[in-house]
Amino acid sequence: EQNGDALLNVCDCDSDGDGLYDGDEIAMGTDPGDWDTDNDGRNDWHEATGGGPIPTDPFDPDTDDDGLLDSAEVFGSNPTNPVNADTDGDGLCDGGGPLFTPSGTGTNPLCTCSGSCSSVGGILDHPNPTGLGEDASGNGNLDTGETDPNQFDTDGDAVGDGVEKLGFSTSRQWMIPATDLFGRPVNVTYPACGCLDPLDEDTDNDGLTDGYEDVNGDGNFDFLPSDFDYTDPLPGPAMPDPKETNPCDADTDNDGLNDYDERFQPNPSAFYPFNRTNPLDHDTDNDWLLDGEEVGWTCVDPGFDLDPDRDGLDDYFVMTVLGDVLDPTNRDSDSDGFIDGLDPNPCYGDILPIIVSAEGPLVDSDGDGFSDDDEWRAGTDPQDGADHPIAYTADLDGNEETRERLWLEDSDGDGMADVVVIDVGADGLVDARLGIALSRDVERGDFDSDGSEDDVNYTVRYVLANQRFYQSWITLRIVDFDTDLGIDRIDVAN
Repeated sequence: EQNGDALLNVCDCDSDGDGLYDGDEIAMGTDPGDWDTDNDGRNDWHEATGGGPIPTDPFDPDTDDDGLLDSAEVFGSNPTNPVNADTDGDGLCDGGGPLFTPSGTGTNPLCTCSGSCSSVGGILDHPNPTGLGEDASGNGNLDTGETDPNQFDTDGDAVGDGVEKLGFSTSRQWMIPATDLFGRPVNVTYPACGCLDPLDEDTDNDGLTDGYEDVNGDGNFDFLPSDFDYTDPLPGPAMPDPKETNPCDADTDNDGLNDYDERFQPNPSAFYPFNRTNPLDHDTDNDWLLDGEEVGWTCVDPGFDLDPDRDGLDDYFVMTVLGDVLDPTNRDSDSDGFIDGLDPNPCYGDILPIIVSAEGPLVDSDGDGFSDDDEWRAGTDPQDGADHPIAYTADLDGNEETRERLWLEDSDGDGMADVVVIDVGADGLVDARLGIALSRDVERGDFDSDGSEDDVNYTVRYVLANQRFYQSWITLRIVDFDTDLGIDRIDVAN
């Protein structure tokens, strides 16, 4: 008791010294022998008469059921409103975890907040789980690691603490297309609940504040399905950016470029330098190459001879560079009439290899039908007629004549092919060399049904060019059982 005499008798009109007469306390139901009937740290007089800044309930240690004792809300170093469970209207209870009552009767999970935190003008759609709030310690102070119950947006990123701490609304992953126009997976993930950090203005460290990525601060990843794949990728004026990106993923579309770079960095190779890429579309220009692959591409002079002495070793570490990168907003960076992803050399302006005879025969020292140069590339012996690339004969130009040879090359010696070589007419003259991109064109598995996943399927695309006009592109699927660089089966389709 506050007056220290511990007496309850007719000689002491206010036995507990709380400012209320004993008779008044008996009449209203408070304990005349206890200055703080509800053990919340505020005396009964303040609570019953409205004394002090805000009246509270003398029978309830936590009047607003926000997880903070009334005394902590009134007398703490960071005072909050003891009759408003969510002082700042951010959708989070002012308090935090379960409280221990001063009487030692155990835990009292006051902050169930199944609606009490939905204050007028605040966030209405985020009920608080028990034990989740702002002042987790329940001491009325702003401690390290806690959000401020008096600040709607503690980290100043324009997204309220409630949205960041409680998480995004019901996932809209089902609205994100599973594949793009070419059937490739769209690797965009809807933000997970609780992924944002209310104490970090840029949760994913991509250079964009959380509020910039969640523009309206509603906790929804807002988008249109068309945002994930532009239908008009041709060069021209800047394309509109989508409204929002994932603030929990620095590279929303997983194309190798972070969201800030896609929105704000000038395109170093574009004719229109401010024609930026789409942070929701992994292949902005729909040319079969990821935006990050194009920006990271080094263009070299195809006429530069790396091995002039034909010893099988590259003699130079520095190659003649034609340009810095490909243009991820231009389907045809070299303007040769064919899109970058289907162009064996998308940096160089010549037309794609035309299926016609090449000039004069090349040297074939061992007479095995493969030129010495082609054998050097394939790693076989140009002086041994029995050692040559394993060729497969097929109809690759659709003229119903099986007269084209093709074989696989492994230029880096890793056991996987990286080039498909085509010899039209089986005349020993190579007419096309189609590059194989590991991330795009290679599939491992058990294709011969022998119980071992030691086979590989290569898929490449090429075009039969005629001047600078578009022709139908052809898909060539090559199956190599046991991954021995021998072609066992092919499938050609327009």
